[in-house]
Amino acid sequence: MSKRNIQEENQDKIIITSKTSEDLAKRMKALSAEILKRNQNLYKRLENR
Repeated sequence: MSKRNIQEENQDKIIITSKTSEDLAKRMKALSAEILKRNQNLYKRLENR
């Protein structure tokens, strides 16, 4: 594969981030909240031992 083909291939790729995708940002926020809640519950259970 030549350098030109590799460069053309790289230009075709679209990187999706939370800044470029509102749906992704919402999903990441919801997952973060879920993980935070789970961690809080784990720490509470550890403190009560």
